Amino acid sequence: METMAYPPLDPDDCTMVRTIRIIGEYWTLLILREAFFGVTRFDHMQEHLGIARNLLTGRLSKLVEHGLLEKRPYRASGQRTRHEYFLSQKGQALYPALIALTQWGNQYTVPAGERPLTFVRRNTNDELQVKVLDTEGAEIQGIEEIRAIPWPNKQKQRPE
Repeated sequence: METMAYPPLDPDDCTMVRTIRIIGEYWTLLILREAFFGVTRFDHMQEHLGIARNLLTGRLSKLVEHGLLEKRPYRASGQRTRHEYFLSQKGQALYPALIALTQWGNQYTVPAGERPLTFVRRNTNDELQVKVLDTEGAEIQGIEEIRAIPWPNKQKQRPE
């Protein structure tokens, strides 16, 4: 396989680094998973995840700050006002990445005889799979078909 040769990227110039800074923490991905499953309330997330309150508060704040979750007040009868956390459009756009991570985990981490988490289409129950397609819709079969073209913002130069 050919090595991808390109100049080193400044971490601030790399889309992958920017993304990992927002969603790359262990609890953050699990909080997003809960939101995708429709868990919106702090107490329910904490119960499902077993996460410390201060960690959950910090991660939720970060996800709201970055626009992945929207914080909405609610008030149960006789209770103080609390907040629910819903996926924003930006947060919902992460569903292919979460499905892809799950798909990879199903293939490489599920012990024999165990049933993996499966995502299906709501109205048909057909199992979902994430595929890599080019702009013409052709499926990419492996990494040997891919090449990265970094376009560092600081240099404003594009490879020929």
